[in-house]
Amino acid sequence: MNQKKQKEYLGIREIAKLAHVSPSTVSRVINSPERTSVEVREQVNAVIQKYHYVPNQMAKNLFSKSSNSIAVFIHDMTNAYFILLLKELSRLAFEHKLTLLTCNIDNNHIQEQEYLDYCQAIRTKGIIVVDGPLTELYKRVPPSMKLVSFDRTMDSLKCSSVTANHLQGIDLLLGYLVRLGHRKIAFAAGNNNSFAAKARRQAYQQLIGWKYNLPYREEYVHGFECSIRCGLDIVNYYMSLPDPPTAIACANDTMAIGVLMGAQHLGLRVPEDLSIVGFDGLNENFSFPRLTTVKQDYKQIARLLFDNITDPKRTEEVHHDVVDVTLCIGQTTGPVKK
Repeated sequence: MNQKKQKEYLGIREIAKLAHVSPSTVSRVINSPERTSVEVREQVNAVIQKYHYVPNQMAKNLFSKSSNSIAVFIHDMTNAYFILLLKELSRLAFEHKLTLLTCNIDNNHIQEQEYLDYCQAIRTKGIIVVDGPLTELYKRVPPSMKLVSFDRTMDSLKCSSVTANHLQGIDLLLGYLVRLGHRKIAFAAGNNNSFAAKARRQAYQQLIGWKYNLPYREEYVHGFECSIRCGLDIVNYYMSLPDPPTAIACANDTMAIGVLMGAQHLGLRVPEDLSIVGFDGLNENFSFPRLTTVKQDYKQIARLLFDNITDPKRTEEVHHDVVDVTLCIGQTTGPVKK
């Protein structure tokens, strides 16, 4: 005997029928419980719990200016620091009963456009763009969808932004290395043209001579891929110079860990033969010996990004927040070798 196939998901009409009420009553119990009596709420909620009914959020969004979701557009998922930031944003979203959508852009404009279209279709509450270029695509974002960026500003869009104090960070690491006696300090710059990479490179170029009275050497500032696997290339490049540096500052921790591994592979002692400094402030367990690094407060950054979308006190105006950084001294830096 053929049996009618059971529905995989119960809809609001089925719940109403089982609870012996109208669909509009079920809707009020879910969305405006204060408009229903205690008896009706108990009657409907008992059926909802029994059948594990979950309201269709997509359908609700069609009748609302925004949904309970926030999207994060990440242009480089290989950067371990962004994963820490994403983890904290996820915690905040869960705490406030919001859904966090992770959109891996990977510097693909077609992919970026499709994600933007999807976010508008589901009435996303806001979009956080992490360290990527804010292109003309974002001018199409409606006013009801808040836009905020991390380590990227674009005044023409009039969107809020949060950046780390890159100049302060480079100043801290240069000052520390100079106090250790280093005079030949190289800077392994990222070549991905991100805002953070360019800001840190410019800070080094500005401070090395102006504040620390050290000669600026073109060969000491070189662009590399922002990844661990480029570490050996970085060490080989700098150590092959006629006058190699005694310390290498890296544009981010991922590169610095790669440099540490490359130095160890070549038999260099760290920090006796070469001091290494990173920038981001990853968990201290990311490397051995523990990396000296400039630490960005990812929890404060995540909170500001989140509040610029969800806090009515902040969403009314455009904010450009700059978050201070700190120097975390590890085991990859030491006095210059005599």
